Amino acid sequence: ADQTARYDRAVLRLCGLREGMTLPFAAFTALVQARIIALGLRESVCGGCRWNGLCRSVPSRWAEGE
Repeated sequence: ADQTARYDRAVLRLCGLREGMTLPFAAFTALVQARIIALGLRESVCGGCRWNGLCRSVPSRWAEGE
């Protein structure tokens, strides 16, 4: 749970969001795609996760054109 909270805080920080903010899911995924995935920062956020290999091998489903 502590590890997940660290991931969540990092995503919020990189996306310019604060805890408790609300926005449509599409807006959130667009921010994550633009500010984390497209910039190659995903592994810096959650590279230590046991699912990292899976995430590394599958393209983001929210990338433009998908």
